[in-house]
Amino acid sequence: DSDSFGAKAANVAELGKFLPDGMVPDGFAVPFHFYDEFMKHNGFYDQAAAMMADPTFQSDFQAREKALDSFRKRIRAGAMPDWMLDALQSMHDSFEAGTPLRCRSSTNNEDLPSFNGAGLYDSYTHHPDEGPIAKSIKQVWASLWTYRAFEERDFYRVDHFQTAMGVLVHPNYDDEQANGVAVTKNIYDPEWEGYYVNVQVGEDLVTNPEAYSIPDEFLVADLAGVERYEIQYIRHSNLVLAGGNILTKAQVFELADKMALIQSHFRTLYKVSRWDPDFAMDIEFKITADGRLNIKQARPWVE
Repeated sequence: DSDSFGAKAANVAELGKFLPDGMVPDGFAVPFHFYDEFMKHNGFYDQAAAMMADPTFQSDFQAREKALDSFRKRIRAGAMPDWMLDALQSMHDSFEAGTPLRCRSSTNNEDLPSFNGAGLYDSYTHHPDEGPIAKSIKQVWASLWTYRAFEERDFYRVDHFQTAMGVLVHPNYDDEQANGVAVTKNIYDPEWEGYYVNVQVGEDLVTNPEAYSIPDEFLVADLAGVERYEIQYIRHSNLVLAGGNILTKAQVFELADKMALIQSHFRTLYKVSRWDPDFAMDIEFKITADGRLNIKQARPWVE
């Protein structure tokens, strides 16, 4: 399904098949087809081709950044065909009234076994007072043409017109207790099996931290000791009291258990030998306001 919706959306759907109910965001994925038809409907592909053919665009990075900014504004203001508006509104109406929705980028140019693409594209929260969800969908689509995304694709010789944006839509989670990223391997010493975790308090994202923010960083390993796992802290968050940890031992153990399931499941899907030491999954998680573990993303780890 990643060929139609992007790896992020497809992998989240896959997580929902084998992890406990309520642990994975439940929602919808807007396919690449919608983005493609929207771009054609407004003549944006032709506009992009003309923009990229301009010698000034090609030679002056400041002019390129300015032109891309202008192009994104046109995308955000673009018109959708009626059938698309109706389909998106039907999706929006299927959620409980008043639910803020998270609209997350899901392109064919990220979350791949050979290309991470983390942080290239933008996600937005659609609030109940913002009207039709089409507004936030177009904001996500426009982020396909940010300066950083354009430059990254250009560097890797990715055809901009073969890149497409899907959108993963699910309820937004507010007031989370913690958020983090984890890798299903010991990235410091592959000879020792284990998991690597970064986690921070509240909504101060590990993936895009505020200035001077330092997360908890630790390894979790099954060393056949007295307890199921051993936790080895590398450094502690500067947002908690000295000597304190963000996650409880029970939360770390639950996270490790679910990481083992994710590693095993996706290793099979990607047809990777269990003896391949390089394969691992890169996971984003959070602890919700009521203390529950939520796995929001899983993608292949790229060294």
